[in-house]
Amino acid sequence: MITKEYIEVKIAHMLKDVLELEVTPELIEDNLRDGFNIDSVSALELLVRIEQDFHIQIPDEELSVNLLNSFTRLVDYVEYKYNQN
Repeated sequence: MITKEYIEVKIAHMLKDVLELEVTPELIEDNLRDGFNIDSVSALELLVRIEQDFHIQIPDEELSVNLLNSFTRLVDYVEYKYNQN
């Protein structure tokens, strides 16, 4: 079992890599869409990396803009999906 803190750090590092951010992952704001200009290609790359690294599947019907609106919401979703396995 992984902790929520681990998921937060891992996703923060993924965001930093995918978006080529200069900030430290600890400074990533909760509002992802407004805080960072995430385009559809970056969003897809991030979600694919999340699926691969956490060994989860994000069904098409669960993909939405809301999933990437909030860092907290994204972390909670990954934690939920991971614990279903």
